[in-house]
Amino acid sequence: MKVQDAIYQRKSTRRFTKSEIAGNIIEEIIAAGTQAPSPKNDQPWKFLVIKSIEKKKRIADILENQLNRIKSKYIRQGNYREDIIGAFETVRIIKEAPTLIFVYLDFQKCKGHDDGVRWELNAKDIECTHIMAIGAAIQNMLLMATEKEVNSLWIADIFYAYNELQAYLGEEGCMVAAIALGYGMDIGKKVSRRGLKEVMKYI
Repeated sequence: MKVQDAIYQRKSTRRFTKSEIAGNIIEEIIAAGTQAPSPKNDQPWKFLVIKSIEKKKRIADILENQLNRIKSKYIRQGNYREDIIGAFETVRIIKEAPTLIFVYLDFQKCKGHDDGVRWELNAKDIECTHIMAIGAAIQNMLLMATEKEVNSLWIADIFYAYNELQAYLGEEGCMVAAIALGYGMDIGKKVSRRGLKEVMKYI
C-alpha cells in the first residue's frame, strides 16, 4: 500500500469484532511509531500495550465513574455537556477493542530548557515540541495499522479520568493518548474533511 493510500483510507473505527491481532503486527505498528521525527532525536515516547479483558474492563469502569461524576456536577448547574455525553461511547469502545495502547511522554526527555516561549498552553516549550513528536508517532502507527488492515481509534477521552488512570496503570510519564486497535465492523465511509480553501492561504 502506498503512503498516500493509507492516509486517505485511514478512518476512525468505533465498532470492533472480537478477533485478536497477532503480536508481531502490534509490534510492527508500534515500531512504525518509533520512526517518527523528534526534537534532537530524543524519542520521547513509551507504549503500554493492554490486551487483558479484565484490565480493559477496569480502565473502562474508571473512565465511566469519572464521566458520571462530571456529568452529575454539570447537570446540577443546568449544563448538559455534549462532550461528556459523547465520551460514554468511549467506555464501550475500550471494553470492545481487542488491544489498547497507551502512549506516554517520558518525563526524562523533558528536563531541558525553557526559553520562555509564550505558548497559550500550560507546558514548557520543550514539552510542547515533544508532544508534537508523539502526535507524529501516533499518526505513523495509525497509518501502519491501515496498511496491515487493522482498524484504529485515537482516544483522547482518557483525560476525563487522567489522574485515576495514571494511578491504576502505574506507569511513569505523562499519559498523552490511547489507541484502540482491532478489526472493525464499521461500514461507513470516512468522515469528509474541510477543503484546502478553508484551511490554508498564501501570503
